[in-house]
Amino acid sequence: MLQPVGLSLAEAQFGGEMKSFDNAMFLRESVWHRPQTMYLARRRVAWRSTLILPAIVLGGLVITQQALAAESSRPNFLVLVTDDQGWWDLACHGNPVIKTPRLDRLCDQSVEFTRFYVSPVCSLTRASILTGRYPLRTGCYDTRFGHDTLNSDEVTVAEVLKRAGYHTALFGKWHQGRYMNSHPNNRGFEEFFGFWQYGHVERYFYPDRMWHNRERVECRGHITEQITDATIDYVANIEGPFCCFVTYNVPHAPFQAPPALVARYLNRGLPLEDAQIYALVEHCDSNIGRLLDALEENDLDNNTVVLFLSDNGGISKYFRAGLRGQKGSVYEGGVLSPFFARYPGHFPAGAKIDALTGAIDIMPTLVALADAKLPDDRAIDGADLAPLLQAGQGDSPHKYMYHHWSRDIPRDDKNWAIGDSRHKLVNGQLYDLLNDPAEANDLAAEKPQIAQRLRDEYVRWFKDVTNGQQYGRVRIEVGREDENPVELQMSWAKLKGEHTRYTFDAYDWDVVDGWDHVGDAVDWEIAVTRPGKYEVRVAYGCGQTDAGGAFSVRVGEAATHGTIEATPTVNTFVSRTVGTIELPAGDATIRVTAERIPGRQLMAFNRLWLKRID
Repeated sequence: MLQPVGLSLAEAQFGGEMKSFDNAMFLRESVWHRPQTMYLARRRVAWRSTLILPAIVLGGLVITQQALAAESSRPNFLVLVTDDQGWWDLACHGNPVIKTPRLDRLCDQSVEFTRFYVSPVCSLTRASILTGRYPLRTGCYDTRFGHDTLNSDEVTVAEVLKRAGYHTALFGKWHQGRYMNSHPNNRGFEEFFGFWQYGHVERYFYPDRMWHNRERVECRGHITEQITDATIDYVANIEGPFCCFVTYNVPHAPFQAPPALVARYLNRGLPLEDAQIYALVEHCDSNIGRLLDALEENDLDNNTVVLFLSDNGGISKYFRAGLRGQKGSVYEGGVLSPFFARYPGHFPAGAKIDALTGAIDIMPTLVALADAKLPDDRAIDGADLAPLLQAGQGDSPHKYMYHHWSRDIPRDDKNWAIGDSRHKLVNGQLYDLLNDPAEANDLAAEKPQIAQRLRDEYVRWFKDVTNGQQYGRVRIEVGREDENPVELQMSWAKLKGEHTRYTFDAYDWDVVDGWDHVGDAVDWEIAVTRPGKYEVRVAYGCGQTDAGGAFSVRVGEAATHGTIEATPTVNTFVSRTVGTIELPAGDATIRVTAERIPGRQLMAFNRLWLKRID
């Protein structure tokens, strides 16, 4: 039950006691009807002036560099990024329940872009942040199946700033490629702590899958605190200008938050999942506060640009500020992100800018502020926002913003949208965002010329950004010194068979099952970097009644064979060495084929490893 103490704006409008929230009413009552502005009235909180950029952590000099920092014209960068936090998951955006005091203060100290857009899902946004390009240009167009891999020839902001004399670091979630050639240390980041192979981890307390640079490590405590602690230690000790990304993985599932915070939101009438999400956001907010305090304690706050954003639309349901859609959607609720930029004495605190902007603009802006140079051998879609940030106002650097995402090979007729300063076309439906921010009234039949103009522009753009791209699974490098053995995951496999199916279960527990015919198979596309003899090892589950099957592992004419033993249950996996196989250098296909199936199916196939042994 909400208490009538310290009411937010929305609580004051609708009463201090709430069990559920009328999002449509909130939108009607609190939207500011002014050109290009469709967002909610904001709470003002006085706070000290400190430069911060919410969403990815960038920047801050160390204590020993205080004098240099004061004299240097090049700022540090601290980029803060959260994962699945909606535009509405902030008290300063009118949410009447959630507690985000440090981000609210950051908002007051920052320039805020009120129409800042990201992709509907996380890996696409991260590709844009890193490259300044629309994700369809970069090879990263989905969150799984190997389609979440940044092309090897893309140039990242970390690489550009490193060449310009910055130290580069990333703490948190990566999600730009599963294999070692995509590791953050190989994409321009000199320091890395977090998880990089997957889109999420399964444990937030005592988190699994954590790495420090190229070494797997074990951690205790909550993952949000681990990421924050490592970043605080970094900014207190690094010498020279730095660009630091802090990419928190909350409030993404599995929603493991401190119990006391969850209980607080349950007591206020929220359903369990939303209580967990709000608790994760509040917990992250307090950790961002610790990080900002560390900048001040090390005299870095005045020479550090701080940026804050989320990677895609929100997932919470209790309060949505009247916006339509959520993560995965191309409606506003799926692509609108908070964006704050703080740089004391350089960016006017409290300024609100309605210009069309997005994740593609972060790289060009940081590069400009660092007085570095963008790559000149490719299209850079983003714009330098520094002039708008310094003035606290300005026209949109983009005439249109484009949105797209689907699990399939990209098509121009599936889950797409395009918006200009006023109108937005969503899968053929036309909305006037100035008068209809909830995207409720389709005007396509009433204004066909506007709808056609936007559709034609979207098709033109889609052809441009997909031109020359080869979408599909990336070949897995086999034989690298820094990744031996290499694990071939089920989500990267191509399936052959009428009933074979891939089942996602948090990556490590994924399987391919349904092998009920001899000849059913799975393939992986590999690139052998070093020829030689390789040991083949597999992991699988198989119940007692289905045991005794046989399979082959082939690469060209070379093959090895194995048999299936019983495991306690089909969901209990064992790993077994199959044999060895000679692999020549170059591109190849490795195929596992069912040779004998005495029961209902061959196995629940979990993983395959290739280890070079000579």
